[in-house]
Amino acid sequence: MRLPTFTRSAGTTTADDETTAARPPVAPRAQADTAPRAQADTAERPKVDDRTPYAKGSTGTEPATEVIERPATPSAPPVVVDRGPRARTSIMATIGLALSVGAAALVLSGPLGGYGIAVAAIAFLASTGGFVATRRRHVAGKFDGLIGMLVSGAALVVGILSVTGELSWLSLDTDTVRPAREWLDAQFPNWF
Repeated sequence: MRLPTFTRSAGTTTADDETTAARPPVAPRAQADTAPRAQADTAERPKVDDRTPYAKGSTGTEPATEVIERPATPSAPPVVVDRGPRARTSIMATIGLALSVGAAALVLSGPLGGYGIAVAAIAFLASTGGFVATRRRHVAGKFDGLIGMLVSGAALVVGILSVTGELSWLSLDTDTVRPAREWLDAQFPNWF
């Protein structure tokens, strides 16, 4: 199947007409002819670098390109940022978190509930001090202080409730460690 073509200029026809105007054949140049001709062209015309839009060279004395000196822009002085000391974690927040976990374990043990209340009070004070210390610049540990305050506060409440006898499942007479040990031994026999 032939696709129809359209005429571009007068004197040519479409492929359906089977008649087209033929161009005269172009004879290839010989290599020997081009060398003397190239030498003659360079001797007659001045060299012009027409790759740049500012090329001069209409006369033989002017340079082909013009060098434009741009003034150096003054560079701004480097900005020095005072970063201060490296960030450090508040030691009080870390101590408060560790003490609050210990206080929770003491309170939940049963017979050591009274000591757990005392440790929870110290842990709450240490965690609060660590949390307040994070307000200063470059002092981290806000999350540690917050978790320490929450855990020690919960240990205080559970400890006070267990000492006063408000919790039936936890009191100073209840030994929760022995049943927990027996339950773990039943779940994981001969592991420890």
